[in-house]
Amino acid sequence: MQERIDIPERFAFCIDTAHAHAAGYALDNNKGRYAFLALLIKYKLPIALVHLNDTHEQSGSRVDCHAKLGTGMIGMDGLHTLISHQLMKHIPLIVESPELSFDMMNELLHKIKRW
Repeated sequence: MQERIDIPERFAFCIDTAHAHAAGYALDNNKGRYAFLALLIKYKLPIALVHLNDTHEQSGSRVDCHAKLGTGMIGMDGLHTLISHQLMKHIPLIVESPELSFDMMNELLHKIKRW
């Protein structure tokens, strides 16, 4: 894919966990998570950012409906598995979790930082 881009050094991807799950990458189980990571490794995609989201929807639903982190289909263990993988370890994260108070979001961010 990158060979089709005129300026590949200025091109990178943002991975959104809920969008990937909705697109059919089954991030709700280890087999699906590792298959997704294997694809990213295989194609050597430059990843600049991860939107860390959980989702209410089934894999392949094509519906973007975020859930509070840890309460959706991907779950906290699944999100942890993805972002603690060597490929993702040093990529910046944006946490998108609906309906959290400041204190709850702060607690969530501290938990994620410990991963």
